[in-house]
Amino acid sequence: MKWLAWQDDELPDGVHTTLVMALAVALALPWWWAGLPALISGSLPPVMGPDFGTWLFGPHTLTGRAARLAGSSLLVLGLVCLAGGLANTRWAEGRRGVRGLFWALVALDLLLYIGAVRSG
Repeated sequence: MKWLAWQDDELPDGVHTTLVMALAVALALPWWWAGLPALISGSLPPVMGPDFGTWLFGPHTLTGRAARLAGSSLLVLGLVCLAGGLANTRWAEGRRGVRGLFWALVALDLLLYIGAVRSG
């Protein structure tokens, strides 16, 4: 049970990266699960339950262009989770471009979200 007492700095680089990216993928999967069918079918019901989904894109089902923009927004939100995970690995410590990628994806996601809300 000594491995439970490890500090973050004591983990080998590969284990640290694997744990961080596994968490990032776990956070990205629900967004991709909701966004990909909307992008393919052109229909997006309220996402993630009645309250959160109503808050996210409204209480009605989105269709057509609005659904595809919303689906794209959800897919990019999953990529934001991955970029955030990547930015927190030891590999990315000295690389400002990785942090820039994270913020560029956040900006892209906001633009897609605003487009989806205005279209719906």
